[in-house]
Amino acid sequence: TSQRLVEFLELCEKDIVHLAEGAAIATVLQRAMYCGRSLGRVGADFRSLLPPMFEDAVLRVTKNCLGAAFHRFRSMLEDFRWAAVPDSSSSSTPSVPTLGAVIEQNREKAVKAALGSA
Repeated sequence: TSQRLVEFLELCEKDIVHLAEGAAIATVLQRAMYCGRSLGRVGADFRSLLPPMFEDAVLRVTKNCLGAAFHRFRSMLEDFRWAAVPDSSSSSTPSVPTLGAVIEQNREKAVKAALGSA
């Protein structure tokens, strides 16, 4: 029985790496917990061994989702053309640089400042 449990846990650990969605991880965890509870009736409850491997999977999926959202958001901000509010005393609207240009200018300033203080 213990050999079968070790094989099951190794299989879970190996297959969890391929799960890319939180719902899939939750489903597999729920079924594994049910299995552990059922085997607990005969003294083979392994549920306490499940959290570490599922924590890593949840962390990985969360990082991937947040990273993708960050890149999409940054891309949208860089593509957006920010419009300046016209000054009531002036008849023309000033040109406003894109976010990418502002980021590049600030990066250049930071590099110059770092080189100047070194």
